[in-house]
Amino acid sequence: MEIVCKVLLAKDILDYKKIRLESLELHPSCFGSTFIDESKQKKLFFEEQIEIQSKDNIMIGAFCNNTLIGLCGLIGIDNMKFKIVQMYVQKKYKGYGVGYKLLCKSKSILSDSNRTSIILTVFDKNKSALTLYEKTGFARLVTDKATFAYLADVFILESYRGLGLSKWLIQTIVSQPELQGLRRVLLATKDAQGLYSKYVFNSIENPEYFMEIVRADIYKEKDKKEMN
Repeated sequence: MEIVCKVLLAKDILDYKKIRLESLELHPSCFGSTFIDESKQKKLFFEEQIEIQSKDNIMIGAFCNNTLIGLCGLIGIDNMKFKIVQMYVQKKYKGYGVGYKLLCKSKSILSDSNRTSIILTVFDKNKSALTLYEKTGFARLVTDKATFAYLADVFILESYRGLGLSKWLIQTIVSQPELQGLRRVLLATKDAQGLYSKYVFNSIENPEYFMEIVRADIYKEKDKKEMN
């Protein structure tokens, strides 16, 4: 199965709208909009962006035999970043690496632009998107955008380790403008202190101030409930 990913053109607008509405109808909990709301709109946001061939807001399509089967939108933020939105692959084409190819195309567009990073936002119930992003190299940052942030789940695909990607990833994270006004950024690591210490992270000065709730078997318990 040959999958080709490319930026959508004006001739693809009708197919885009069909796939977009399909994604909202079939997976309402995975997106920030609804099928009802968007089906009432005369023209969707990305229809306009595709029509004018915007360089800031780009819709990528995955094609199989010239048929549109998947989407990945990029929205420009602050002239420095792209935010990935509307990621979707039709059910019968899942398992063929379509989402991964869409992500690779996104990275290619990022490299060709003046922007430096891609932001991923995923709803908790969108398990397929979470799985896809975790297959390459990403980190999760939880923050109230006021005083605190927690860095977790830093991950680099094994076949790409040793290339300096973890250093690049951490450097990109700590340089984000949203973090510069925060009082504390916290992380937990078993054996990567050497990596993080290069990027301002230090051991906790007063560990006795911190407390935690630990439920070591919480995921096993959830799995059992779902199986029942």
